Amino acid sequence: MRFLLALIILINSRKILEKIKFTKILIRRFKNIPFPQNKLMQNNYT
Repeated sequence: MRFLLALIILINSRKILEKIKFTKILIRRFKNIPFPQNKLMQNNYT
């Protein structure tokens, strides 16, 4: 039972990591596109 639980947790964490990587790639792509809104946001943060 514990082995099965560990396996499920491992699989889930891998899926979560893949989702995080995917979202990071998407965010990078959006940052690379020059949006006027994006520039405004950057000015507000800095």
